[in-house]
Amino acid sequence: MELKDSVKHRLNIEIGASSQSYRIFTNGEWVDTGCIAWPLPRESEGAHSVLSEYNRLTQQLFVLLHESGLDTELSKIPSEPENIQLDELSETFIELVKGSEKSSEIEAVTTELKELTSPYKPTMVHGIPVVSVSELTASDPRQGANKILWKVRELLKDEPVIAYRANLAWMAFDVSNASLLVVAHTINQYDILRIEHTNAGNYGFDTEGVIAKLKELDTKYGIDIVGAGFDVVEFLLKHIPKGKEASKLGKWLLDFCPDIDEAPTKFKGKIALWWD
Repeated sequence: MELKDSVKHRLNIEIGASSQSYRIFTNGEWVDTGCIAWPLPRESEGAHSVLSEYNRLTQQLFVLLHESGLDTELSKIPSEPENIQLDELSETFIELVKGSEKSSEIEAVTTELKELTSPYKPTMVHGIPVVSVSELTASDPRQGANKILWKVRELLKDEPVIAYRANLAWMAFDVSNASLLVVAHTINQYDILRIEHTNAGNYGFDTEGVIAKLKELDTKYGIDIVGAGFDVVEFLLKHIPKGKEASKLGKWLLDFCPDIDEAPTKFKGKIALWWD
C-alpha cells in the first residue's frame, strides 16, 4: 500500500527533504526494499542540541590549543595526578593560557563549555570540562533518537506503516547517529530488522536469531525498535530496570552483544547494540 501523495508532501515539509526509494546493499548487490526514505538533517542540526554544541566547542578549543602550541604543554601534565586537586589543574591551565596570543579566545570558549556542561557535573581535565556522550544525551526524553522520528510517527499514527532510523553509525552503548529516516509498509516492528537484514553473524545470530533475542527483552521489559542497520539495532526500554535487575540485564546484553565491551549497570531508556 502506497502512502497518499498528500501524506508524502506533508512528510517532505516536516523533514525538509524529498522522499526517495530505499535501497540497501546486501549479498553484493543493491536491493529495493519497497520502503520510502528521507535524508535526515545532520545530528548537529538538532538531534542532540547539547551534544552538538559540546562537540563544536571542544573542537574549537582544541584547534586553538594546537595553534598556540599548548596541546603539547598540556600533554606533559598527568590527567589525574595524585595529591593534586582538579581546581589546581585548572589554575595550571589558566597560567599556560595567559601566555598565549590566543588567550582571550581560549578563555571565552572554555567559559562557554563550563556553562554548557555545568548541569552535568563534568570532570575537569587540565581545566577543560569533560562530559560523556551518554550524560549529554540523557537529558533527552527520547534518549537521543532524532526528534523528527517522533513527529513522523505521530503524523503516520493512523497509517499501516512504521517509521524508523536507518544507515546508523554506532557510537556508544546508548548512542547512535542516523542519516536516513525510513517508512516501511508494516506494523510489525521486527520487520525493521528483516528489511535491514540485521544480524550478528560473527556470534551465531542471523536476522531471525536477533529477533528472537529481542523478543525475550520485549516480553520482560517492553521495547520499541527505533532504528536498525546491517549490524546495529537501537531500541527504547519501556520499563527500565534498576539495582540487581539492571545488573542482570547488563550481563544478558553483554552475552548477546560482546562488542559493547562491558556490561552496563544503569539504564536511561535507550539501548544501541552493534556487532563487529
